Amino acid sequence: MRHLIHILILVLLPFLLMAQSFKFQVTVSKGTVEVGEQFSVTYTANGSISNFSPPKFNGFKIRSGPNSSTSMSYVNGRVSRKESYAYVLVAQKVGTFTFPAASVKSGGNIYKSKALTVKVVKTTKKKSKKGVTSKNLFLQATPKKRTV
Repeated sequence: MRHLIHILILVLLPFLLMAQSFKFQVTVSKGTVEVGEQFSVTYTANGSISNFSPPKFNGFKIRSGPNSSTSMSYVNGRVSRKESYAYVLVAQKVGTFTFPAASVKSGGNIYKSKALTVKVVKTTKKKSKKGVTSKNLFLQATPKKRTV
C-alpha cells in the first residue's frame, strides 16, 4: 500500500506543478493609439484552454478576430503548450477605455486576465490623399516576342 501511494504521488506531481504555473495574460501592441488607427490585443495562455470568453470591445471596431493559434514545443524532455487569441481593433473615438478581464477554463479552473486600458487620442497627422488609387493607376505588361 505504501508503494502505491509513492507511485501515485510521482505520477500526479508533474500535473500539480503544471497547474501551479498556468498563466493567462493580455498584451496590447500600443497603449496609446490615434482615432482610426488599428492595433492588436492578444490573450495568451501557457497551457491548454477551453471556453475562451473575451470582453466587449466597446468603442472599437473589430477589424479581425478572434484569431486563434496553438504552439507546442518539446525541449529537453519537457512538453509545453501555448494558446493565443488575438484581435485587431480600430479606435473609433477619443478617450481612455478599459476592457474588462477575459476568462478561460483550464484543468477545471477558471482563470481571468487583467483588465486592459487603452488611451485613444486625436489624429495628429493629416492623411495625404495622394498615392496609388484605382483612378490614377495604369499598369502595362508587354511580353517579349518569343515562341514557346
